[in-house]
Amino acid sequence: MAMPLPVDVEHYDKQSQASSSCAKKRKLDENHEDDLGDTEVSLFVRSIEKSLTSMDARTFALARLEISRVLFDCQYGEPKAV
Repeated sequence: MAMPLPVDVEHYDKQSQASSSCAKKRKLDENHEDDLGDTEVSLFVRSIEKSLTSMDARTFALARLEISRVLFDCQYGEPKAV
């Protein structure tokens, strides 16, 4: 089921997107210095993090909606058709 993009999604040109990606990457690299260890969860989270930081704004918004849907289904179960 295709979902509409949220209104708050901002579209950046290539230059501003590249500079913001570099800043994000630097900040993320600094945050990984205090990791406690490589557990399955931390490896999974890091792989998701790398995927999300390399996405453009539209793809990120779609991924965010899909992740929200999956988490909702995990917490409340899938609705049953009557």
